[in-house]
Amino acid sequence: MQQKDHPIVREICKVAKIDPTTNDNWDEVLSSITYKSMELSDEDWLKLSNEAQKYVNDCVDALQDSKSLPRLPIPSISFDIPASDVGVSKNRFGGAHHSRKAKIPKDWIITLLVEDNPKRKGKRSWGQFRLYRDGLTVQEYIKLGGSRAGVNYDVDKKYIRVDPPKER
Repeated sequence: MQQKDHPIVREICKVAKIDPTTNDNWDEVLSSITYKSMELSDEDWLKLSNEAQKYVNDCVDALQDSKSLPRLPIPSISFDIPASDVGVSKNRFGGAHHSRKAKIPKDWIITLLVEDNPKRKGKRSWGQFRLYRDGLTVQEYIKLGGSRAGVNYDVDKKYIRVDPPKER
């Protein structure tokens, strides 16, 4: 990651309305950022984080003392993904994937879509798959020894289908 891509530099550039990609010389870009930052209104200055304000002050001190401009430490990990978007994919039942909440309501009806058991013989999932019967509810299947995770997996693999109960 280059200094231009550092989160603090991006923050300063955003507030000061500077495009750091217009020049390849980092010292010139940083000087421009520093001078522009010194001209910020109090309102804009307060929009900067404490780290950004400290960095601008360090740059001003370095320019006044004719020292080389300070480099920012490069963070080990930088993500541009908004926190609200992380892991929010929705499954077809409206819930988030990998949530602890049940995907399929217990009163929904199971319908087999395959004739033969697709699981490996001798495995627990093979035995649980043998419990499926057309017309069985998810709750009844779980009481017989099946698992909710197995139902979810088998629906995803299209071995079974679950439908809401018909209104009477």
